Amino acid sequence: MASPHVITSQNVPGIEQLPQELVDRIVDQLGPDIRALKICALLSRRWHPRSSRNLSRRAWLHVRSSDDQAELMRSVDEQQAFLGKISCLSLAKIKFEPLHVVKALPRLRELNITDCDIPWDGPDAVRAWRAEPTTRTLSVLEMDSVHLILAHRLLLAFSAVDTLRIRLMGFSISLPDCLPSPRPHLVKKLEVTALARVPLQYLSATLDSSALKSLKVDIYHLRQFDHPAMVHDFVQAIGHGLCEYHHVVRAVPLPDMPATPRLSTFTGVKSVTLTVEIPVVSKQLQAVLAFVESLPVGLRSIKVVCRRSFDGEEALVWAMQAVRWTTLFQGLERCRQLSRLEIRAEPEGWAQDASPLAFSPAAQAVVLGALPETLRRIVAFA
Repeated sequence: MASPHVITSQNVPGIEQLPQELVDRIVDQLGPDIRALKICALLSRRWHPRSSRNLSRRAWLHVRSSDDQAELMRSVDEQQAFLGKISCLSLAKIKFEPLHVVKALPRLRELNITDCDIPWDGPDAVRAWRAEPTTRTLSVLEMDSVHLILAHRLLLAFSAVDTLRIRLMGFSISLPDCLPSPRPHLVKKLEVTALARVPLQYLSATLDSSALKSLKVDIYHLRQFDHPAMVHDFVQAIGHGLCEYHHVVRAVPLPDMPATPRLSTFTGVKSVTLTVEIPVVSKQLQAVLAFVESLPVGLRSIKVVCRRSFDGEEALVWAMQAVRWTTLFQGLERCRQLSRLEIRAEPEGWAQDASPLAFSPAAQAVVLGALPETLRRIVAFA
């Protein structure tokens, strides 16, 4: 018998009754989501062929060295047939302007740029640069340790981006007034990690908030010239069209814990994910409580993820005991439409779909013993 925590055709009611045409259409709609395609490929024999074919059609181009860069630049001018097949591009530590390459990849759907050290030519050069009209779209755009000016140019190279992930964006003391803004950026899903005040201000000023449906915020720390309320201000500026929100509260003992956003006015938010690092320090707990108490009353689903380096079931049980579940969820009972409370534990390096909490009755008993009856009925350990 298949485990109830593993997705198979045996524990998804009615999945084998779907017409093959509908199965193929569902798989095609997953686009470049590798994880989802792999799950579908293992779901059943009827789901495997289409999922495997879509996985094999993804063409990646990695640029990680100076030799790779030289070969890529030659390819842009000499190998149009090869570049026409590239759907995913990964650039790391490049020294050239990536827009020239992006324009040469007509089928590009996923772009990842890491540690890009392109020199900024100053405000005059930025003012002189103008984005060309475009109808190109992108499924995933990931930028890690890139300059704000480059991020701006990349976003303007596409008319819309389904998923935008930004981490450790370069920043200035103040937002450059030379950034041209001919149109707002259309982004459906945004994930920001370890961003300072200026990049958050830039996103607030340039994103089309009506298009944004999903937001994940993970702030590591605050610098001395950042304001504790910057996360709250950022979410309030762009979050009124959200359907789902993901928030990470770190266990770092900060002098000023970032103020958690208040979601009570976001009536469209139906799903919330809260990630908490263990052990939970006092300031972190205060931030979590303030966040939970501000959740909209129409919330339907909340997922709580506990992060810690677990070493065996005994450590997992101890970690669940360290979380003050009763205090954590004291304001959650007011959400009358809540139908699912999912609780996960994510050890470092854990790569499976189900968390170890799903296989530990002892750890589950600790959590269930601390929850009120109303929440105990809807809890799921996934």
